[in-house]
Order: sequence, then structure tokens, then C-alpha cells
Amino acid sequence: MGGGIAVLTWVFRSFTVLAWLAFMAAGVWALGLHRGALPPYTGVLLLGWTGVAALWGRALTSAALRQGPGRAAGEPEPAEFPGTAAVWLRRAAALLVLIVASAALTVIGTASGDGTVRAVKEAGPVVGTGTVAEVAQVRVRYERKTPKGYRSTLILRTPDGTRITARDVETLAEPRPGKTYEVLWAPSAPELGGFADPRYGVSKYLDDRWGWTAASWGWLGGAAVVVLGIMLPLMSMTGTRVLHRLARRPLPQFVQAAVVTAVFVGLHPVLTGAVDRNLASSPIGGLALLVTAGAVLVVAALRRDRADR
Repeated sequence: MGGGIAVLTWVFRSFTVLAWLAFMAAGVWALGLHRGALPPYTGVLLLGWTGVAALWGRALTSAALRQGPGRAAGEPEPAEFPGTAAVWLRRAAALLVLIVASAALTVIGTASGDGTVRAVKEAGPVVGTGTVAEVAQVRVRYERKTPKGYRSTLILRTPDGTRITARDVETLAEPRPGKTYEVLWAPSAPELGGFADPRYGVSKYLDDRWGWTAASWGWLGGAAVVVLGIMLPLMSMTGTRVLHRLARRPLPQFVQAAVVTAVFVGLHPVLTGAVDRNLASSPIGGLALLVTAGAVLVVAALRRDRADR
């Protein structure tokens, strides 16, 4: 009996480490995808599904370890509590992977650009200049109800006379005929149109190397501010002993595995290239993970308070 519990405990911890390593590696890999990297992102896919499988293995093992109404077999009694430092070290690891995953989900949604960029790259892209021959459509672009420029559909004429359509061109000044912009297009398939980004340029879409950029660090920093700002107060409210117990209780593990699986199922078509982006490959995907983690802590704290009364 004792030997079986020891084996299950070792398996439980192994699944925990495997899930952490897989998701951390997938997140770090995704954060290094440049705007020119086209899907499928096989490495992120394999690592992500490995992490999902490990989470389910962890949940199932925690259920096997469970005995009695209030404690998992092998879970230390209060006298054997590992100490605040050990619990917070585990929580720090959980926060780190949550931060990295939240930032990575957003980067994946912007890595390869929109459908036009991808189609042009697959047809053989070049970066050239295009002169506005016609402004087909123009509208004011708003951010938080404040005008921030224009979003237009432009007919551009390249130096060799080819006319290409560039949609959703964002400019600070209203575009007019005769204005010249840098454009990404495929000479072999001008019917695909072109992509122009006067504010930031289009050459970055030809860069398919791997490596972190300022944008990668920016997304990571933003995710850290949000995650830590929400989770640290909740963890303090919950208490280290409750956090320790939560790590082995089956229900939180199954909830966590189910939510992560749902997010990754949604992310799968983006990673394979079936779609450009969706809610999973956006801040919404990271928010789903954050809300789940926060809700588990809130419920645990409420149950503790009721038990203390």
C-alpha cells in the first residue's frame, strides 16, 4: 500500500514537472516567432499537446491518490507542512508559466500576419513601392473613441505598371493619389493584392528567423503586470496551507486540465495555419487561463472561511 502510494506520488510529481516544462518551452518558442514565420508551428504544437496530456495525467493521478473525505493519500498532515517558502516556490513556478503562456497566446495570433500576407508569401513575395492610383475606400480609425488615423483600401501602381489592391492600410494622414508607400506583393500573382503598413513597414514579414524581439518582451511584461496584479492578492488571501492542499486535490486539477485543453483546441487551427487567428490566439485566451486560476483560489478561500466558522 505504502509502496503504491509512493509510486503514484512520484508519477504525480513527474506529470507536474513535464507539464511545466512543456508549456514553458512552448511559450518561449512562440514568443520568438517573427512576423514572417508561417504556420504550421510544429514545435509549439507538439510541446503544447504534451503539456495538455501531462495535465490530464496529473489530474488522473491525483484522483488515484485521493483517499478519505478531506485528504489525498500521501499528502502531508499539518505537522509535515513543507513550509511557506516551498509552497511559494511552487506558486512562483505556476505564475511564471501562466505569464509566459498568456503572452505567447497573443504573439501567436499576430505572428504570420493576415491572410493576404500569408498568400503573398507563399506565392513568392517582394518588397517594392506602390503609388496610390485610386483611393477605393477610406474611413477614420478610432482608438478608445479618439481618431488615430485612417484605414483605407488603396489601388497601388508598382513601377512596372502593375495595379494591385491593398486593403486595411493604416496611415496617420489621409491617403491621396500620388502618394507612395512600401508594399509587399507577389509579381507572379498580383491578383492576391498587396500589403502596406506605412507606420511600421512590411520588411519584417519577410523575416522568418526565430528570436525574441522588443515586442516579445513587451507582451511578456504586460502579461506579468496583469497576472501578478490579480493573482498575488488572491494567493495572499487564500493562504499557504490552502495553496498546498489545492496542489493535490483532484477537482482543481481536472478543472485546470479541461480549461487548458479547451484553449489549446481553439488554438490548434491557428498553429496549423487553418485560420489566421481566433479568440484563443489573443488576450482572451490568456484571460481564460487567468480567470480559471483566480476562481479556484477564490473558491478555496471561501471554503476555508466557512470551515473556520
